[in-house]
Amino acid sequence: MVLGVITLLCTLGWYCSYALTVVLLQDTGTDGPPFFPGIISLGGLILTFPPALICTLIAVKLVGWRHSWLAWGSFAIYVIPIVVVLLFM
Repeated sequence: MVLGVITLLCTLGWYCSYALTVVLLQDTGTDGPPFFPGIISLGGLILTFPPALICTLIAVKLVGWRHSWLAWGSFAIYVIPIVVVLLFM
């Protein structure tokens, strides 16, 4: 259960970094931030993907996929935007 919560927190963290990127991209103009806002989303992905994957794999290995529904469910929600981008890019 704890590993599933960690995976859920990683998923929420990455979605928050993605939302912040979208907000910053809407406000960009001539006086936009001095950096590309996509770096925030990419940084969130790099920082949260390994813990989410590792926690999901450990949870599935320890208790099986039927009892670790929070871990693999959160990870499935985590990878939906990645899969959509790769399919429609």
